[in-house]
Amino acid sequence: MGNQRLVRRSVAFYRIPLVLLASSFAFLIWSVLQKNVSGPLSREWPWRLVLLDIQSSANACLIIGGFMFARSQYARAVRPYVGWSGRAEVSGGRTVWEVTAKNHGSGPIVVFEPSYQIKLRSASGAIFETSWLEWEEARSELRNRISDPDSFFLLLVRPIAYMTDSGLPLMRFSPDVLSVVEDVLVKFKFKDVSGDTYETVVHGMRGAREQHA
Repeated sequence: MGNQRLVRRSVAFYRIPLVLLASSFAFLIWSVLQKNVSGPLSREWPWRLVLLDIQSSANACLIIGGFMFARSQYARAVRPYVGWSGRAEVSGGRTVWEVTAKNHGSGPIVVFEPSYQIKLRSASGAIFETSWLEWEEARSELRNRISDPDSFFLLLVRPIAYMTDSGLPLMRFSPDVLSVVEDVLVKFKFKDVSGDTYETVVHGMRGAREQHA
């Protein structure tokens, strides 16, 4: 499962070509209007302003438009589909739940800007959440709340990490922490080979909680 969203298009391969396409189309409209002005008016400002002729403007529109169409097809082909999954396994004689983020798209991605939010359950059952934290802050918060530090291991996602086919491990914990920790969210951005940037939020403990409900 996943909830990724597109947050930024590539500057070099989308935004700049889009500006060039719009400019070329504006030049084409201006050239057509200028062509239809004759007589003394054609020698007055601003009709004397020459940008591009009709053929050059039309060619520019076709070339840039073709590039953007091809780029959109390529971006769709390599678009990432990042989700996450959890599975129970036995480690050191105890059952642990491991959460891994995976890209189900066809192209590689680079992960960056990870942050963490912890939802805690008080003795009265009330749930409160932290702000988005750095890894060291999140780990310290968990250690302060969990009696057995070995029961929850929050894996460090490097500021720039390459997500391989095997996925990116995020956390590992034993089911007994579910009474104290409601959820641990991991938010990170990732960039695909077309230069587009996406963002997703992983609810690390949701699957374990549903299974042990």
